[in-house]
Amino acid sequence: MRPWRHYNQRRLASKRPSRLPAVFPSPGLILLRIGILLLIGGAAPLPAARADVVLQTPHVRIVHAPSLKHRAGQMAAITPALIRSLESDLGLPFDLRPTVLPAPNRAAFRRLGGRDWFTAFAVPHKNQVVIDLSRLEKRPEDLYPTLKHEYAHLLLHDAIAGRRLPRWLDEGVAQWASDGLSEYLPTGQGPLLPQAVAAGRLFYLDELSARFPADHLGLQLA
Repeated sequence: MRPWRHYNQRRLASKRPSRLPAVFPSPGLILLRIGILLLIGGAAPLPAARADVVLQTPHVRIVHAPSLKHRAGQMAAITPALIRSLESDLGLPFDLRPTVLPAPNRAAFRRLGGRDWFTAFAVPHKNQVVIDLSRLEKRPEDLYPTLKHEYAHLLLHDAIAGRRLPRWLDEGVAQWASDGLSEYLPTGQGPLLPQAVAAGRLFYLDELSARFPADHLGLQLA
């Protein structure tokens, strides 16, 4: 052992107390006190983690909360017809099995990446669709066109490389395939297109090739 290291170890050893201070309880005493507290008050149970349910069919995979079992079954049931309709409309084979993540409320939708102006959105590189079911409570008939709209996004991105698929075409075809339904929530300010025409505020298509405007009115108009 080197002299300097031996010297340092001796100095450290000399500073260590020979025993714990009297005011510091021993480990055995600590364990005894914990046991008494558990016997008196009872151990607080840990909150149970919510286990999502996975519904899988040959056409779709739906990951949902147990409370959404009925709605998940509805989505699974209508998916084959949606796929056949898209293949007929677009002339493209739907060689995908999407994963659908239904959110029971707005807070859950935001946790999954949703924005306040959207009812649903697609994540093509993950082959996923996220949908806010609470927005469809008053219009349950919109479930079919909403899913068809998002499936159309997945199909387009699967068939066309991202850089070759302009944003206006992606959204335009999806909206056309779903009978004009958009995933953007309405503003309640009336038809925007006539107002934009009158004000000379229309977009050129090349302005919408990479992205859409970030503001609510701009999204609606685009």
